[in-house]
Amino acid sequence: MAFFLKIVDTTGKDLVVQKLEPGETLVGRSRTATVRVDNAEVSGKHFVIRLAGETASVENLSTAGIIMDGRILYERAPLSPGQEIQIGSSLKCIFLSADEKEMEQFLTPVPAAAAVAPSPADVPPQSDTAGGEDTPVAGAAEGGSAAGTETGTGTDTGTATGTDTGTDTGSGTPNDSTGSKNTQVQKTRVATPEEILYIKHQRVAMRRRRTVLRVLIFLLLCGVLTWFWLQKSPPDERVLSWPKLENGKFSTKFAVLPGGGVANGSFNLYYPYWSNTQVKISEAEILINTFLGDTGAVPFNILLQRTVSLDFLNHDLQTAIQQWMTEVSQADESSWSFEGVWPLAFFGSDNGIPYLSVAYTRSQDEVPWAGIARIFRQAEARYVLRLEAPLNEKARAGHVMQNAQLLRFNPVFVSSHWEGGTKAVPCSWERIQSIQNALRQDSPGRLVDLELTIKGMLIQSRLNNDNVHYQLLMEQFQLLRLAQQRVYNLFKIKITNARLDQDQQRMAALLQDSLAVFSLSDDKRYHEIRNNRW
Repeated sequence: MAFFLKIVDTTGKDLVVQKLEPGETLVGRSRTATVRVDNAEVSGKHFVIRLAGETASVENLSTAGIIMDGRILYERAPLSPGQEIQIGSSLKCIFLSADEKEMEQFLTPVPAAAAVAPSPADVPPQSDTAGGEDTPVAGAAEGGSAAGTETGTGTDTGTATGTDTGTDTGSGTPNDSTGSKNTQVQKTRVATPEEILYIKHQRVAMRRRRTVLRVLIFLLLCGVLTWFWLQKSPPDERVLSWPKLENGKFSTKFAVLPGGGVANGSFNLYYPYWSNTQVKISEAEILINTFLGDTGAVPFNILLQRTVSLDFLNHDLQTAIQQWMTEVSQADESSWSFEGVWPLAFFGSDNGIPYLSVAYTRSQDEVPWAGIARIFRQAEARYVLRLEAPLNEKARAGHVMQNAQLLRFNPVFVSSHWEGGTKAVPCSWERIQSIQNALRQDSPGRLVDLELTIKGMLIQSRLNNDNVHYQLLMEQFQLLRLAQQRVYNLFKIKITNARLDQDQQRMAALLQDSLAVFSLSDDKRYHEIRNNRW
């Protein structure tokens, strides 16, 4: 069996049937092609078929491309008998495997590349003159002139590229018009389409290389300029940071209210420290003017106020924050604007210290400020913690104002925390003794009533300035907190086991039972149970 290549047109007419020899078979319009196809859509070197034993492959060499099996072929691909290769819109090349004797009558004789005679277009026209002088013929090819020059009695064909000029003087050559015996003859021919296409591709490639080089130089210059700009102008902080020391630790100090502080059973106030931070401490407040950011460029004010009044004993936390908002709006020369009270939250651990927050803006001396105020209570004392930054830095400073925990409480302050808002209950030794007996019985169902009773008696003892009953009631109040802690842990274990067992009905029943023990809205444990966050 032998391999053949058959080229047909759209009408099915066989144009070429050529046997393929082992090695490479070049198909194209060039005179050097093994299989020459005279068609305007075919490149000089269109594609090549490589044959090695029983294995064949095809590789595209033209920018026009070839199509095989319905797809454009860019890389070398295997070739099987019967496969079609489409070139242009009107020609198909079919790769065949057949008996050589059967195909002899169809074969098309194709001369070898070295024996191909030049086409008429390649030989310049001649005219016979006296003495056999050749008449020059002008021929132009894009990208340069292909010409050859020779003086003599015979005719020669010039080369395809460049211009060669030669002068020969002989007795057989007549004199020219100037009387000189030296006659110069120039011969030219038209460049082949393959040569014109090659020159065009070279020019396109050169333009592309120049364009890529210009783009790379431009990008390099932009990168250098950007680097210099970033070195001079570091980007602004999206979120203002807490200042740090040279060793990488946060620069933090704390202030203590007169008579307070963690060491004395109260709490401390922490703040970011810079060398130019100003701290003013009076009998009832702490005012700190400090700064935020890597470079300390943004002012940041911290104000903690403590106000004591027996009237607060009759107010709950919601009433306390509304009263404070009214006071500052009427008494302060600043122009205040409030954005609404936020949900209840807690300081510290265990029961925590319940507080309410409100965001506000105010203008003082034509300077606008944005801030957040947190209000919490302890017996007849009202505490207000305010954090402020310039209004134009509200977005960047908001993270610190909302999340910074600037208060550090003594555990005794947390465990003994209570506030007003309940009805006063008369104090007596008999009532205190009955509370002691109820706490010994460890009855979870009575804890809510006992807490309300103790808080009511604490209010009455503060109104009467009765320190003896007040101390006894505070002891019972702390025992109540311990009982609540035990019940809370018990419910936590039961609900965790129900969740592991995926017993939703049991979980719902336990949560409902917990409401009988933790039904006060200022109790953190109830707050977590209500939101199912154990």
